[in-house]
Amino acid sequence: MKTILKSTHGFLFKLFIFISATFLIFFLYNNLTAQKPGSEVEEEKPYKLSLVKDAPVYPGCEYPDNEFYIRKCLSESISDHFRSNFNSSMIKTTNSELGVKFLAVFLTINKDGQISTAYVHAPDKKTEAEVLRVVEGLPKMTPGKIKDNPVNVKLHVNISIENEELVVKSGSGPY
Repeated sequence: MKTILKSTHGFLFKLFIFISATFLIFFLYNNLTAQKPGSEVEEEKPYKLSLVKDAPVYPGCEYPDNEFYIRKCLSESISDHFRSNFNSSMIKTTNSELGVKFLAVFLTINKDGQISTAYVHAPDKKTEAEVLRVVEGLPKMTPGKIKDNPVNVKLHVNISIENEELVVKSGSGPY
């Protein structure tokens, strides 16, 4: 009986050591490989256009000390770009067949003035591809700034058909 108890006690002791060592190795491995807070590179979240002190500047919209003009020109220029480059027959067809009233395009103008992300709410892949084609044609802009530091700025474009005419509105909304 003493021998069985001794061997069981030895087995439990070895099992305890093994489990403790496993946890210790796991804990040390996770601490050594995990990134420390603040060391990871986070993609900065974009600011709404309405919250940015200095809006992104569309080429040709440079007007010193008139932020209202720059914002209005940005919105009108993006709308004009879509009106002149978007194949409106796609949305007219989509409108009649699927009952879709509008398309929504969400853009981010990054710190470099490029369109870094675009999300399109469209009824089909063909229309989505057309919208993305038009977005890719947008020119490089002067980035938006907060406290003289460039920031990512998000805005959106709504495209609809009203009275058989293409209507495009851009900015930070709401419309």
